[in-house]
Amino acid sequence: MNAMILCAGLGSRLRPITNTIPKPMIPIAGKPLLEHQIEWFKKFGITNIAINLFYLSDSIKNYFGSGKNFGVNILYSPEPELLGTAGGVKKVDNISKGFFSGTFVVYYGDNYTDLDLNQMLDFHKKNCAVATILMRKRPRGNKVSSIIELDDIGRVRTFVEKPSQELTLSQPDVVLSNSGIYVLEPEVLKYIPQNKFFDFGSDVFPVLLSEGKKVMGFVSGTFWRELGTLEKYENAKKDIEERFKINKEDIKMDL
Repeated sequence: MNAMILCAGLGSRLRPITNTIPKPMIPIAGKPLLEHQIEWFKKFGITNIAINLFYLSDSIKNYFGSGKNFGVNILYSPEPELLGTAGGVKKVDNISKGFFSGTFVVYYGDNYTDLDLNQMLDFHKKNCAVATILMRKRPRGNKVSSIIELDDIGRVRTFVEKPSQELTLSQPDVVLSNSGIYVLEPEVLKYIPQNKFFDFGSDVFPVLLSEGKKVMGFVSGTFWRELGTLEKYENAKKDIEERFKINKEDIKMDL
């Protein structure tokens, strides 16, 4: 199984940090965020990883190289113009035919999680889905990036990206929101145009639903943080580094 980490964003909401380094290279617990993500994939036996590049890309390539020193194989996909979350995946499919020939995973580059990916993969396969979206329960007023409705078996009924304030206020106190990790089948690629800006939340998932395709929501309360703004980064950094400290203490006790 192969995977893609989306790393082409400008990280404008993280300035001034991202004036000199790209968002995937922001430091967390002594290493770049992207290194944590690569280690997470390795833990589940996924070692072929595509990474799209746009802003300050040399710092990523110089640090990770081919990926060999990190125990993975990295396929870089430069984007002269940003192609969006789905457009970037489509470009990788174009430059490396067969890379997404089987079930694959897409991971947004400003996320950190300790999700058990095997559980999500089992859920995806058991339900014979074309796409499975990691979802979290969020307070309604917490500036949710999306609002998702599931049926009784976890199938997505509606998916609204960047909901209006009116829609948000009409929801229950707790809503389901997209967490930026997807398990996808190659069939999804047919719904993404070539060389065009295209987004999973705004474009792909609504089209899949309109075509009656089976899109599932995997709801998890696992540790997950989004680091897309300065405030979120500082808060997540504290939480993640505290978890590392706890893990190190557990290891010492075991010894």
